[in-house]
This record gives sequence, structure tokens and C-alpha cells, in this order.
Amino acid sequence: MPRRGAKYFFWNNQGANGAIPTGDSVKKIVVPGEKISDTPFMAETTYVEGNKTYASVAGMMDEENKFVPTKSVYSPRQGDAVVGIVVYIRGNGYKVDLNLPFEGFLSGKDTRVPFSMGEIMFGKVKDVDEVGNVDLVDVRKLAPGKIIEFPAAKVPRLIGKRNSMLNTIMQGTGTEVYVGNNGYVWLSGGDIGLALKAIDMVSRKSHVSGLTNEVADFVAKHKSE
Repeated sequence: MPRRGAKYFFWNNQGANGAIPTGDSVKKIVVPGEKISDTPFMAETTYVEGNKTYASVAGMMDEENKFVPTKSVYSPRQGDAVVGIVVYIRGNGYKVDLNLPFEGFLSGKDTRVPFSMGEIMFGKVKDVDEVGNVDLVDVRKLAPGKIIEFPAAKVPRLIGKRNSMLNTIMQGTGTEVYVGNNGYVWLSGGDIGLALKAIDMVSRKSHVSGLTNEVADFVAKHKSE
């Protein structure tokens, strides 16, 4: 059931569990412990051994041969783009739901935009302290719309290379979409129902190559319905 707020609707979009197709269209699936690079690099879902990098969780290699975990808990970093919902107003700023264990905080010193309870914002992570508290900056107010929760690990797939997937969905449906690294996605206008179906397709088929074209064909076929 959706959670209803003053000016938004919230859906939990977890996608569907289906069989993974076989063939050249499938991205390389990576299992924990599998080598993903002959050079060392550190990330939250990898580890280095013998100057080589290994996956610590299941994932896949994308078109640019980068490792993308299939499931992960969002860990905020400075500069991340996020979508948030105002849940508490304080004298010196706002507490914001960021799909995290703790609310984020927007200081009144860092914005001239006034917010009310339940309003939606798009901004950047300014700082993250040692216990995970997040301060926000460079925010803009988003119009009343719909919020869905999208798997944070698959956000790069939803955005696409040079925004290709996101632009395909927006142009095909006429829906304005903002995607946060925290897994919250805001939608407004156009054919939102079709946009939601396209986004769900990305979630379910994130392991498949050529998905942008498949989503474009799907939207073109169904936008007149």
C-alpha cells in the first residue's frame, strides 16, 4: 500500500523476481569472490588481494565493464544527488527523509527556499559525519508529484550513459523525472503510469544489454494506450 503524505504519494518498487535469460544479451553476472579487475581499487562492495580487485557481493559488469552490485544499501557520499521529503521543520532548518536510517538535515543557512512539511526537494550531499548524518546543500523545491523507491544499486542503470535511459523515459512519456542516488525517484506530469512501467522494466532487466532500446520500443508501443 502507498504511504500518503500531504503532497506526495509513495510506492515501494522492488521489481519482480524472474528467471535470468541466457544469451549474448545478458551482462556478465559476477558472484562474490570473483575477480573483477587486474588492478587494485577500493569500493564498498569490493576488496583487494594481491593487487587485484574482487567482488564482495553479487553483481554484474555493465557496458563500460564497471562492476555494479545487484543489491546494496545506499551509503551517502559528498556530492551525491538525492531526492528527499521534508519530515520536520526546526528553527534552524529542516529534517529530510532520504531513505536512510537517519534523517538528513538542510540548514536554513544553506538555502533561501522555504519548505513545508511533506514537500519534496532535490539536492546534493554536503557532508557526511562519522555516524552517517547527512547535511544537504544546493537544493531546489520539486512540485507535488509521486515518489517511488528504486534499488539504489541500480540507479546508474536508470540514469544510463550520458542520461540516455532517463532521457528515453522522459521524452517517451512526457514525464519529468528526478533520480536520487539514495533510491528515491520523483515523477510529475505526462503519462506517469507508463513511466512507472518503464522504470520497473529497468529494475527487472538491469542485467540485460541493449535495455535502453528495449525501453524505448516499449514506451513507443504503449504510450497511445
